[in-house]
Amino acid sequence: MLITKQNKASKESGYKILLKVPSKNNPEVVELISLLKDLHKWKDLVVLDSFKLVKMIEEDKFSSDEMKKLRKFIEKKKVEFVRLSKFDKD
Repeated sequence: MLITKQNKASKESGYKILLKVPSKNNPEVVELISLLKDLHKWKDLVVLDSFKLVKMIEEDKFSSDEMKKLRKFIEKKKVEFVRLSKFDKD
């Protein structure tokens, strides 16, 4: 729920009430996830973290059989870059 109070003036001012739920480091998160699964809402909240997936692949966290299944989704790309640095005039 988001509530905003506004003045009659043209400038907007007021306050917001923000909601907060347990983060992944909070011990209550296990209970929250369990509840969401029981309510059949967990699948709506789970999002693919592509950066984490790439890191897992780079760290060999998948078996060779698992990697065979994942390969069709993996694109290798060569990225070239140039680094600039200051040049000392000595």
